[in-house]
Amino acid sequence: MPITTKNLPRVFRYNGSDIPDPTPDLKPQATLDVLAVSYPQFANAIIEGPSAEDGKLVFTVKVSAGTKG
Repeated sequence: MPITTKNLPRVFRYNGSDIPDPTPDLKPQATLDVLAVSYPQFANAIIEGPSAEDGKLVFTVKVSAGTKG
């Protein structure tokens, strides 16, 4: 019996919302850089995961709230 592999779709979860992966061929951090164009708060964010949920790989985006001064 041959072994078959299946690529799970990736999503990036931020504030309870799932953002579809616009660049599945890039590494997750590089994809986060692409998403930073639409989500500027992602510029200094970190990624946790992935975890497999409901047939997809979920990367959780953590934005650190910094203080100024």
